Amino acid sequence: MSLIKKTLLISAIAASLGIGIIYLVLSLFYHSSNQTQFTAIDLPAIIALIILLGLLFATIIVLFLQVSVFSRIRQLETQFQYLADNDDYDVTISLQGNDELSSFANRINKVIATKRVTDKALRESELFYKTIFEASADAFVIVDKDFYPVSFNRKFSIQFGFDEDDLKQRDLFSSVIKSDSTTVNQIREYGFDRIIGPVELQAIQKNGERLLINLLSSPVKLKENSFILLRFTDITDIKNLEAQAKEQQLLIQQADKLASLGLLVSGVAHEINNPISFISFNLTYIEKSLKEIFPNLDLIAKNDDDFKIGNLKYDLFKQEINDLLKDLSEGSNRIINIVNDLKNFAKIEPEHERMSFSLKEITDSTLRLIRHQIVKKNIQIKSNIDESFLIFGNKQKTGQVLINIITNAIDAVETINGKIIIDCNTNDDGNVIYSITDNGCGMDEETLNKIFDPFFTTKTNSGGTGLGLSVSKSIMENMGFILSIKTELNNGTTVSLQFPKEFVK
Repeated sequence: MSLIKKTLLISAIAASLGIGIIYLVLSLFYHSSNQTQFTAIDLPAIIALIILLGLLFATIIVLFLQVSVFSRIRQLETQFQYLADNDDYDVTISLQGNDELSSFANRINKVIATKRVTDKALRESELFYKTIFEASADAFVIVDKDFYPVSFNRKFSIQFGFDEDDLKQRDLFSSVIKSDSTTVNQIREYGFDRIIGPVELQAIQKNGERLLINLLSSPVKLKENSFILLRFTDITDIKNLEAQAKEQQLLIQQADKLASLGLLVSGVAHEINNPISFISFNLTYIEKSLKEIFPNLDLIAKNDDDFKIGNLKYDLFKQEINDLLKDLSEGSNRIINIVNDLKNFAKIEPEHERMSFSLKEITDSTLRLIRHQIVKKNIQIKSNIDESFLIFGNKQKTGQVLINIITNAIDAVETINGKIIIDCNTNDDGNVIYSITDNGCGMDEETLNKIFDPFFTTKTNSGGTGLGLSVSKSIMENMGFILSIKTELNNGTTVSLQFPKEFVK
């Protein structure tokens, strides 16, 4: 039953009772004064009249209440209904007038205004922290007491490849971290009470790939419930860069050692040059002296069949001493050539200093310098370089390029049936093509694409620095020459040096 109907019924009953009581009291007083009595015929009419008057008064009361109260209550109800349906706290609750209902509406309006400001601040704060949570470069996950994910940001999905369905009702640690981790066990036991980490761990992506991460665990309270906020920082690339930097540092140190060794070789070459010159000069003197002595010794030997020198019969001694002097002369000349080659190789020439030089001469010099490596691997080297190929350029740097390339070829071939062919020809454009071809292991496409990268090497275990070809290519390009490589895995490699015709003499 509506409030109006209840008010009408109660008002009618109350008015009827009130009128009836008033009529009864007045009637009793009147009749007691005049000594008259009620008749049976008057009673129903009186009751009907009382009821009618009660209804009349009740209607007047209800109309008054309808205008002054009920309609205004409906107005408040309509405004509250709009507020409830639309969740629009920008609406204003108000009633005209200065009565209690208007005051009540004003108080409600103040509450709504306060809630409006509070909700706006709350939404802005929520949006602010949600934006930070989602935009963070680190992966964040909130887990409950069962270590089930309650919420995680977009970075976590990208980093590990999981979505909400993948992690529903699943222990987070069993999904992304090795279960035997000591840190995980600590988080399970103490994570709701204190901060743990950051600690380096190995995590697992959805596809099974491994990541190196820094894990930080922090306890949080949300609506009186305990949770743990986990931060995963991917340090895989950082660790890889650190490893590469460390490796490059070692290679730089090795390159510096080689540079120092070059200076040392230059100094040793100068030091050897003096005594070997002394030996060569004395050998000439000894040969000249023996030529003068031998006629006298021949006379002695002629008269004495048992004549010996150095516990050898004279005829054998004479043959041996000539062979020894010849070997000494060849050995000293060889040392002189090696020392000169080392001096030429170690000599620092200005970057742009150019001169005319023979490709054959510089090839022979290079082969003499690395003769030990050639002999050690028993490699067959065939050089088809004509004296006529003269190049205008930096001789010392070209020699450095040849040493790097031929040394690489020596490393690539096998010790059995190893073969290197050095050739030189002129193409149709008049350019000189100098090629070094080996029958070694060759390279695959991936290695070939990296071969000119600084510090890239396939000979780390044997002391390779990864600088040889990178430096060689740079030297050739700076001089206006071209270095190119053709190779096939297990079928050898050809390195070509192209000297444009304007540099050919």
